[in-house]
Amino acid sequence: MGGIFAGIVLQSTRPFRVGERVRLVGGALAGSLEGTVTSLGLFYTTLSQGADRLMVPNNVLLSLVVVPLREPDKVDVRARFPGEGTSPKQVEERLLRAITVPTRYKPSVAVEEVDPEGVVFRVTATPLRTEDGSQLAEEVLGALRREQPAEAAVGGAAGASG
Repeated sequence: MGGIFAGIVLQSTRPFRVGERVRLVGGALAGSLEGTVTSLGLFYTTLSQGADRLMVPNNVLLSLVVVPLREPDKVDVRARFPGEGTSPKQVEERLLRAITVPTRYKPSVAVEEVDPEGVVFRVTATPLRTEDGSQLAEEVLGALRREQPAEAAVGGAAGASG
């Protein structure tokens, strides 16, 4: 009964929502636990930490401190490179050499589009601190522009997109 009651309390008070990052702090955890809320059920709240899925009983959750974690806006850029000679690994290495701003995660490089004119990569990076966002954007753009042939173009947005 306690588990069902806890689930009803969490559903009605909504201290957090699915998709939010939270830190749970309290004695039952012997410290703290961070993750993204992926589901909120009657008996368990599920958090994800990377590839791991953590199920926290709702009756335990009611006795913990819930700290919402707000991430700074990420830098999100699309960059076109000539079709041959540039790989995602090369772009990632270029970024890792150029970026000095502390980031929450390693910059992400994904192939978004391949056409006769070249390859479009999507590059995302999230600063550790909100106030470092513009500096990170400058460093990402600088890394993408450096050593590129003249016909390569950098386009996209630096700012919120997530």
